[in-house]
Amino acid sequence: GKDMSPTARTLAELRRLGCLAENVERWIPQAKVRRDLFGIGDVIWCEGKEIGILQATTGANLAAREAKARAHPNLRRWLQSGGRFWLWGWSLKGERGKRKTWQVTKREIGFQELPYAPEEEVST
Repeated sequence: GKDMSPTARTLAELRRLGCLAENVERWIPQAKVRRDLFGIGDVIWCEGKEIGILQATTGANLAAREAKARAHPNLRRWLQSGGRFWLWGWSLKGERGKRKTWQVTKREIGFQELPYAPEEEVST
């Protein structure tokens, strides 16, 4: 439906794909803010031997959410542990004059895409 949030839309799609998925974003009533798991995502999923955190958002907000996640030190730690990280941005799209449908833009950020950090240097 039109009133589904990006998170609800994402959970439905992940479950349709056969993943185990759960919303892990918390509402902090005293501060009136939402807090993402590890500061980077609002959905955790697993399938087979893979586990990931996913940030669900609108298509218009995708770039801002990606920049925020890349800047967060916990993303590096999550990826180093073997977890995957995805951003999904939902938008209504379709040809002019035709019925619009919800479509998702998916971006995965891998460990190799993060800037080099000196503490990762391994001495031999």
